[in-house]
Amino acid sequence: MSKKKAINFDLSEIADGGVQVKLNRALQQVADNILDPNTDPTKKRKVQLNITLAPNEKRDASDVTVEVKTTLAPEVGSTNYDAFRP
Repeated sequence: MSKKKAINFDLSEIADGGVQVKLNRALQQVADNILDPNTDPTKKRKVQLNITLAPNEKRDASDVTVEVKTTLAPEVGSTNYDAFRP
C-alpha cells in the first residue's frame, strides 16, 4: 500500500505566479465592466479559470497550462430621437 503525500496548492505559486496574475487581470476586467455606465448593471459577469496539470511519469513534476476567460456585459445601445428632428 503506497503512502499518499499531501500536496498544498497556493494559487499565487502555481506556474510561477502566473495563475494569480491572470486571475487578477480577469477580475480587474470584470470590475471595470461592472463600473462602466454604458453596460447593464444587472447582467452577470463570469470568470472561468482552467488549470490543466500534466504530470510526468515519476509524478514528481507537472506541466501547468492556465486559461482564464471572462464573460462581460455588452455595452447597452443608446437612442437619440432628437438627432433626426429637422
